[in-house]
Amino acid sequence: MLERSRRAVSSVLMSTLPARCVGVLFVLAAVLKVYSPEAVVPAVRVLLDVNAAVVVAGVVICEVMLGVWLVVFPGVVWIRVASALALLGFSGALLILLGLDDPPTCGCFGKLVEWRSARTEL
Repeated sequence: MLERSRRAVSSVLMSTLPARCVGVLFVLAAVLKVYSPEAVVPAVRVLLDVNAAVVVAGVVICEVMLGVWLVVFPGVVWIRVASALALLGFSGALLILLGLDDPPTCGCFGKLVEWRSARTEL
């Protein structure tokens, strides 16, 4: 009986591990953006014609919320869908930056690594 319950717990943990890892990645990215928000501003200014500080604050709030929700509630479908859409949005923004002649760094992880261009990040 004990062996079956161990397998069940192991199965649940393994099925939710990828979602939890993405959640930790979201929270890490948000913390690094808070630590050095100026790393994100050049990319935001190129992509959008709005106040960069507001966009960075919104992205940080969304990343923290999605990240915590993924770690705490990894099996909830709408949280997984929202996270996948956020990752698609970030990927689209990076592709737009890569299409530019002289793209700025995306600042996805703040100033964790000092890159000069979005092309060197890939």
